[in-house]
Amino acid sequence: MFSGSDGYVLKPAALRAGGSGKLSTGRQKRLKLHVGGATHVPTPEDYATDEMKPYVTCTLIHPDDHDGKPPKRKTSAYKQHKLAFMHKGPNPPVTEPIWDETLEWDYEENEMVFLRILIKSDDSWARNPMFAVAAVRLSYVAKGWSFIRMLDLKGRETHCSLLVKFDVDDVA
Repeated sequence: MFSGSDGYVLKPAALRAGGSGKLSTGRQKRLKLHVGGATHVPTPEDYATDEMKPYVTCTLIHPDDHDGKPPKRKTSAYKQHKLAFMHKGPNPPVTEPIWDETLEWDYEENEMVFLRILIKSDDSWARNPMFAVAAVRLSYVAKGWSFIRMLDLKGRETHCSLLVKFDVDDVA
């Protein structure tokens, strides 16, 4: 939210003096996030990239979520195919994964809804290591395709970008 800024964002109008204090509108929304792929996924120096199986996991953070279990969705793990007949054209490296998957959530509209995005690896018999992170405020997203600049786990910018398409519509 503060990336590329001086660290100041004005409160939503409902939380400022004279505001209603109510952020939720009561309207139901549907978020469809099409995850295309990523570039330059950062990996620790001691990590063997040939065993890396990156995937994207997203958590919808809503201020009215009182049970502490925000809804998560994830892509399948990207694996390079070793057999030539499994794919057409060049096989992208694991640090340049392609997913082409859509993740979906229904939620109540609210100015303070965020989507936390992590790029992790689906490692066998181990904790799935995290490589990059981003947080997106849904009231700021533009419909269509966007590149999201991913940060490392210490909040520093990386060369990693995630190609996603946001579609936010009313639930009928």
